[in-house]
Amino acid sequence: MESKLRSMLKSITFRGVAILVTLAVSYFFLGSIFQSIFFTVVMNIVGMLVYYLHERAWNVFTWHREG
Repeated sequence: MESKLRSMLKSITFRGVAILVTLAVSYFFLGSIFQSIFFTVVMNIVGMLVYYLHERAWNVFTWHREG
């Protein structure tokens, strides 16, 4: 089982990549850096929370887990 800290660190690094991708794509469609930054911040805060909860939920199941 992963520790809560490890799950949190994984979610933070994943968010870093997601932030860059979301910012680039939203800027492409919106054409405004300010709107893109706002959209990116909101979406990534929500995304980080959802990812963390998803990771923790999977720790409930032992299916195909080794060790």
